[in-house]
Amino acid sequence: MSRAQLKKELSNLTAPQLVEVILEAYSAKVEIKEYFEYFLNPDPKKLLEKTIVNLSKEFKKVKHATFKGRVSVINKEVKNFDSHQPGLDYEIKLRKILLNTFKQVTWFHYVADSHLNMIEKLTGSLLGLADRAEQFNSVNEWLLTISKKDSDYVSKEFHNAVSRGIYNYKSINTITKN
Repeated sequence: MSRAQLKKELSNLTAPQLVEVILEAYSAKVEIKEYFEYFLNPDPKKLLEKTIVNLSKEFKKVKHATFKGRVSVINKEVKNFDSHQPGLDYEIKLRKILLNTFKQVTWFHYVADSHLNMIEKLTGSLLGLADRAEQFNSVNEWLLTISKKDSDYVSKEFHNAVSRGIYNYKSINTITKN
């Protein structure tokens, strides 16, 4: 059912019927329950902490020195976090935490190309959010600092993925702004 169709159907319901539909959805799906709990009592700090706990389970998946965290699960957690609209500062914070975690993972473990692509996309996403929050210069400096080749615990793969993310973001935005 499309959003327009849903809107049409819901507008035909009386207030008590609408309450009943919402309560049934609340009981049926964990995601809906979490959304309503956040919607009624927004606490972005708590949401961030919960997301970090969920992500840390995925980052613990290592087998024979190879990182086995699933990109799809990490993406789902980030998308779920963003869907609650916690604010740009919290979205930036989450991406910084993820990039720091990936920095450690790439230093100690072998990672697949899909993980390196995710680092690149997270970098671009972080820069986009920072640009919207008018924090671009400070976030760009932070990225350059954590991915410096000569720094301790920075793998060549991590450095290259972050560099590609910065380059891609800047080249796309230079084209669109001209």
